[in-house]
Amino acid sequence: MFSPGSKNWIKKFFALADLNRIDINDTQHLVGETDNDPAVQIQELSENTGLIYGSPNKLIFCNHLVSKATKDERLQLLLFESLIFIHRLHHPGKFDAKAFMDSLVDFYQMAPKEYGNKWYHFLHKRDTSHQLEKLFSKRVKIKSSYGERNFWFNHLSNNLVYIDLILFHSYCIDSSTKHKDNFASYAHLILGVMYGILNSTETDPLWDQRILRNLVHSSDMDDEQIMVCKSLTVENPSFESSIHTVKANPMLAHFTFHVFVLLYNKMPVASFTDQHPLHDFGHLLGLQKPEIEDVFWDCRKSMSEFSPEYYDLLSDSETRILFTHLTRKYHRVLGRNKDKLVRELKESKELISLVHQSTTRELTPEEKEKVKAQFKDLMKTVPSIGIYLLPGGSLWLPLILKLIPDLLPSAFKDNDLKSED
Repeated sequence: MFSPGSKNWIKKFFALADLNRIDINDTQHLVGETDNDPAVQIQELSENTGLIYGSPNKLIFCNHLVSKATKDERLQLLLFESLIFIHRLHHPGKFDAKAFMDSLVDFYQMAPKEYGNKWYHFLHKRDTSHQLEKLFSKRVKIKSSYGERNFWFNHLSNNLVYIDLILFHSYCIDSSTKHKDNFASYAHLILGVMYGILNSTETDPLWDQRILRNLVHSSDMDDEQIMVCKSLTVENPSFESSIHTVKANPMLAHFTFHVFVLLYNKMPVASFTDQHPLHDFGHLLGLQKPEIEDVFWDCRKSMSEFSPEYYDLLSDSETRILFTHLTRKYHRVLGRNKDKLVRELKESKELISLVHQSTTRELTPEEKEKVKAQFKDLMKTVPSIGIYLLPGGSLWLPLILKLIPDLLPSAFKDNDLKSED
């Protein structure tokens, strides 16, 4: 079984590729052959997969292997797949997994951590794939109004993750382009353009403030940088400079206009005429009319075809999103592992029988000792069952499984590298 988000998912991905369960060359179903420009192919791929909107609508290589994954798990896998796609555009021929992984380490500037304890490096191997798994997990998450760490439920995802693709494409051309050096500046440019136009025009009730707020959370900028963006107007020289910089990078201009279209998701399609402000915004960014119309209709098609994926982005309230995600995760934990849990319980038939009898009669001292001993044995295999001993245990279980994933027994663990499934 392939479970993105669980430990070793990157190694499992490449193991499945070696077994031809994943075809890294299979992209023609998402990208046509009409344009050989890598930038255009990346844009087209990201529109079809949803990554350009921060939504994992389709995976590139693993749709047939991943069915029960959370949104953030699918988004980090989609980001990883998209980076592979870009690497292959620049390095055709036989795919070199090690060269690709090394390029990611350099691009994301993943310097090895230093630890004071001299025994640390002896006991803990530095594993590039594990470091990247942690990095991708962080890349798709954003801060929440409930706290600095997106609360416990990862209920919001990063709408600016497409910037990683723009930068990695540049890195493959010139390896001096690094993620840390440029992500914040690109995010600053996009938000500066957004707020410059918003502050200089009459407030449009169709602008979606929730998406704008989500973009701010995704930007990873500090409060001072955010305030600079929010204070811009079209008359400000900094705004003119931002527009010039964005127009100089067609991929960034194209993405910025996608964000504009998302901000108008409430607008009736009948209102999209040549006189609509979206055309003015597009021309300001250097786009021609056919590009403007293509982006608008591609966005609307994506939101219509994959409407559940945009729930988090368009929901009225973050509180509603949070509790919806809690419910989804509770059902996902049960659905993903119910067969394994049943298997563990079937091996404890006497325990189940005695527990059932205890509801109708008092168990003897000997039977109570049996229950105690067998329950301890069961907990060695399925520690999470012990949570049910707590008051309200059935409510605590999904929270504990999320916060302390090591409670999951071995039967629940995925990504066994020796398994072909």
